[in-house]
This record gives sequence, structure tokens and C-alpha cells, in this order.
Amino acid sequence: MSSPQEREVPQISLFAEVALSPEASAHIAELAVNLSGGVYHDSFSDRGQFIAETQSLEDVLIASSTSRPLEGLKDGSLVAVKITGLPVDPELPPPPLDGGFPDGKKTFVSEGLAIAVANILGYPSMILGEKKEALVHQITPIPGKETSQSNEGQVDLRFHQDLAPNPDLPNMPYFTAMPDWLILTGVQAGTKETRTYIAAIEEAVQHLSPEALEVLRQKRFVTNPPDSFLKAMPDAAKRLPVHAVLFENNGHIESAFDRSSDVRPAEGLDDYEATASLAELEAALTRVKREISIEPGTQVIFNNRRVVHGRSAIGAEENLARRRWIQRVYVYDTERLAHQAMGIPGRVLQLGGGIVRLASSSEPSERMMELADQ
Repeated sequence: MSSPQEREVPQISLFAEVALSPEASAHIAELAVNLSGGVYHDSFSDRGQFIAETQSLEDVLIASSTSRPLEGLKDGSLVAVKITGLPVDPELPPPPLDGGFPDGKKTFVSEGLAIAVANILGYPSMILGEKKEALVHQITPIPGKETSQSNEGQVDLRFHQDLAPNPDLPNMPYFTAMPDWLILTGVQAGTKETRTYIAAIEEAVQHLSPEALEVLRQKRFVTNPPDSFLKAMPDAAKRLPVHAVLFENNGHIESAFDRSSDVRPAEGLDDYEATASLAELEAALTRVKREISIEPGTQVIFNNRRVVHGRSAIGAEENLARRRWIQRVYVYDTERLAHQAMGIPGRVLQLGGGIVRLASSSEPSERMMELADQ
């Protein structure tokens, strides 16, 4: 395999950073403190009502400096946007020890902002097996999970994308139901700095050798389901779809790359080329990565299909109430999903109240089998 290319690759065109004006931030703060707590109710309709309540925040964002960058995310001209100057909740309870709903949170400013941005891009989602189908995920270290390669751990988290495997359909590629965008909102920074890393696939592949690029486009890799999926579906690891790592969609290079869940050559197909190609891609991603600090009042939104992310280790906190705390929302491009999932039974795709819900299905449709063959 020849050496990867060494030319410099521009890094500015796909990323944007914007500060919300103090006036817009104050206006959103005034509106957001009155949001109800329906975002954390079990009721599907209550969560839908919360989404409807965020319309006023969405209107302010659309009229602000964030409008053009968010439109860039939606039309694909950008892959990541960082927004600063956002309002924050006036007071916080301790982060949840189990990663579940925050007990005693009296206002929902951070949640409202994330859902408002999700509405601008597409639909916020709930996914079976991930954070108990929560609409807003609490990302904070969990006692006893310190060494986990997941959002619950404290060790360095390797480059990955958030995939959505369907163990009931092992031949369906993980990326079929991948969230289109991820929204990460800073709630609490922690007392020790943690850096989030993001890297654009389109920049990284320009550093790959032609041989590695060809190998990574072939269906010869498998990826473990995330730990959260294994909790809900413990036998999922026995049915791993064989997939390509790189593929093209609508003129863009996308990927299904998850080092934290051990992407690797499929059993029986393991060879030097496949292993070396994965290592070459990881080195290229490291070369083009950006470091971001997600602090309170900061939000990072990125295309989950065209960007990989990771983070540095999270420092141990003597006071657990001071732990790093980020909230995550998955967002789907409704036009893409509706087109791609046409014919998938309702148990797999449910749209309602401004929410996409992805679940498993025991009765594959003809359209599902078509997707599995792609």
C-alpha cells in the first residue's frame, strides 16, 4: 500500500463559528425560562407539546446571526457549527448519577435551545435502546463506568459516529438509520478542561492513499453495537452487519466509522489491507481534527454522517455535583429519512408531534430488504 498523500487540505470552508448577540440571548432567556418540563415526561404527547413550545425560541434563532450557519448545515455546505453566547439555566441540580433525567431541574433553557435548533434542521428523535428513548440525552460520567468507551466513561473517547444498528435486521447497514445531525449543548464544564474533537471525513480522505480509499469503500468491516444497545438487546453482537466504512451520498463522502465500538475487518475477511486502511483513516482524521471546548452557553452542531467526533479524558471530580455535563439531541433530516425509509413498518419509523422514533421490527418489509442489499 502506497503512502498517504501529504498535501495540505483547507479546513475552514466546512466549519463555522457564530456568536449570538446579547439582545437575542436575553430574548431567548426570557422565553425559555417559562418552558414546561414535558421534555422529560414519558408521554409522547407531552414531549411533542414541549417541542411546540420551543417555536418562539426557533423564531428568535432564525432572525439572528445563527440563521445562515444553520442553513449551511441543512443544505450541506457546512458540516459543523459552533454557537456561543447562548443563555443558560439560572440554577442547576447535580448531574444525574445514572445518566437519566436530571432530578430537580426547574428550568429547561438548554433543552429548549437544543430542540429549537433541531426543529430548524429536521426532527429531534428518540432511538430504541439509547438513553431509554429520551428526547434529550444527559452526557456525564457515570460512577463505575470510568473506563467505558462510551459517553458514560471518563477515559479518552476514540473517534466515532453515532450509529443506529437494528439487530432484528442484521443485513441492514448501520448507517441506514444514523442520525443526520448531533447537537451537543454545554450545561456544566467540570473543574478540569475536556476537549471535544471533531474531524470532517471529506478533509481526511484527501490524505488517504488510493489503495486505502478503495478498500474502505468495500463491504468488509463490522462494528460492535454501542453498549447502550447491548443493554436493551444483549444478543445484538451476534448479528453484525458487514459494511463499508466510506460511501457516497448526494455528492458527499460519508462514513460509518466507530473506533470506540471497535470497527474492524469482518471475520474471515481480515487481512493486512483492511487493517492498515482503518489505521490510515484514523491517522488522517487525527491530522485534520479540530479541538472544541463545550462550555455552558456553547452549542456544537455537526453532521453525524460526514463528521467523526471524540474527546479527551474527563478529569475525576471529588464532588460529583461538579462533573462535566453535556446534553445531546439526535436530529433526522425528514426528507431523506422519509425517502429512504418508504415502506418501512411504523414500528421502525414513527413520526408525530415533531418527533422521529426509531425502533426495531420483527417483520422486515420489501423496502428494508432493498436497503440491506445496497
